[in-house]
Amino acid sequence: MTPLALVCFDLGGVVVRIQRSWADAVRAAGLALRDGFRADSPVVAELVRRYQSGLVDTRGFARELSVLSCEQYSPDEIVRVHDAWLIGEYDGMAALMMELRDDGLQLAVLSNTNEAHWPRMLTWPALAPVQHLLASHLIGAVKPEERAYRAVEAASGVGGEAILFFDDTEENVAGARAAGWRAELIDPAGIPVEQVRGVIASIARRPYG
Repeated sequence: MTPLALVCFDLGGVVVRIQRSWADAVRAAGLALRDGFRADSPVVAELVRRYQSGLVDTRGFARELSVLSCEQYSPDEIVRVHDAWLIGEYDGMAALMMELRDDGLQLAVLSNTNEAHWPRMLTWPALAPVQHLLASHLIGAVKPEERAYRAVEAASGVGGEAILFFDDTEENVAGARAAGWRAELIDPAGIPVEQVRGVIASIARRPYG
């Protein structure tokens, strides 16, 4: 098997703890949950894809989502909900990132994210050791589009099975495998850092943590 050269991480649900639903984020923002708005509808998903691709800015996203909610939520309220989506990095992830880098592995992040969340996450310790930071809204490609994965290869000079990728979404893991990478699904209901350590230890044949 090709030696491992780079470990690439999704952020939400892998490195970063996030709200897992619209309802959870609404409550975290201190707002009341209002009936009748389907945040998981295909039209909302397409708006999120455009936002994460950098095709619409945060205020535009909030305005459009307000309309899709039949104005049950104002644009300002949607910005509050959006801000509440991020909770913080998972315990132990910063230490693991440093350990992997010190072992000579390159590190990358490939995140479907947006202009509001990205600057906040860049301040967190877990991302400090990461050499290659790729955000969907900056590269104009959203996982599982193939060009998102190829952007990591272009930035790092590493490709194929020399890359190990972690994501909490099955379709993104499948996209990475289709690109020729090794990829593993993370369950955010468990302890992501332990899951990552276990997979890397099985490949490296040495304990991590």
